[in-house]
Amino acid sequence: MIMGNRQEGLAAELHTRNHSLVAGLSEKIGGKDEGMNPHQIIEAGLAACTILTCQMYADKKGWPLLNTKVTVKITTEEVTGAVFQRDIVFEGDLTNEQKEKLLAIANKTPVYNLLTRSISIDTKLV
Repeated sequence: MIMGNRQEGLAAELHTRNHSLVAGLSEKIGGKDEGMNPHQIIEAGLAACTILTCQMYADKKGWPLLNTKVTVKITTEEVTGAVFQRDIVFEGDLTNEQKEKLLAIANKTPVYNLLTRSISIDTKLV
């Protein structure tokens, strides 16, 4: 669960457990660029989940995955949906088969699954 509060200007402070981050908007649209914008936070969630899930899988298999580099960008946003471009580089002495399996795992991560399914949001005024 994330708890959020407005900070000064167009910024939001977000908290979960012992962690926090500040989200902001660019100066171009009236913010002060205090942190990642909300779209970038969604992109970051997909990137982080990809990196962590692939590393957990490689560790479990004993594969020499040294690093996973992930770039995510929302490239299209329309009423009918959005398109994310995700580029992945696996570093380490991995076979092509291991890289293909890690790519398949990347397409089954919890955040990937969440973003590729139908989502509904139940909003309540409290």
